[in-house]
Amino acid sequence: MSSSEKLSDAERRVQKTARKCHASAEALLEELRYVTDKQKSNDCMGAVAYVVKSKLHRKKIERIEVRFKNDQQELQTILQSEILSQNKAKKYLEMEGFQNVDMGIQILRMSFVVCQDP
Repeated sequence: MSSSEKLSDAERRVQKTARKCHASAEALLEELRYVTDKQKSNDCMGAVAYVVKSKLHRKKIERIEVRFKNDQQELQTILQSEILSQNKAKKYLEMEGFQNVDMGIQILRMSFVVCQDP
């Protein structure tokens, strides 16, 4: 049994989206490395190569950046949704617990009243 088989559906969604986010971040970094590769040299040709690469690859970088931001937003939304769901579940459990306590108090009161009556 692999570790992914032990995950809940929500955990698998988080994992899948995190992988997408990581992949788009890696693609963005790789493209930026490619464009800035020759920029480090102080010669004129390095500067020209940088300008040409940055112009040619600008749209690609922008597309990758948009994909990365979308993946990041999707991951954030999933995580917030899961936190909200867990908080709601906790509140419902607490409410149910209080209702059970209230019912227990009512039963105790009734038994006390019954014991008091002659």
